[in-house]
Amino acid sequence: MVDYDRNELVFQILKNQTLKIHAGGTSGQAVTLPPVPLEIDGLANLTNASSQAALTGEVINIPDVRSHRAGFSGTKNTMHKPAIVPNRCWLSR
Repeated sequence: MVDYDRNELVFQILKNQTLKIHAGGTSGQAVTLPPVPLEIDGLANLTNASSQAALTGEVINIPDVRSHRAGFSGTKNTMHKPAIVPNRCWLSR
């Protein structure tokens, strides 16, 4: 979800079937991922796959996030914890 007042993405639901993770939504568990800024130093944040999808409207299909080489350094930093690294990632606005 976009928080327009803070200009950032806030995760409402996190679901990973492979790792059996479900947070937010109807799960009763809080999503603990930090918000993703849509801008950094006044420039569009294209270092994170989720912010790029939100800003550009692109659907981003990353078959294996762990081996992805497109330079999404923000995504890799957010997903550094093994419990939230998906095998396949689909992001869209």
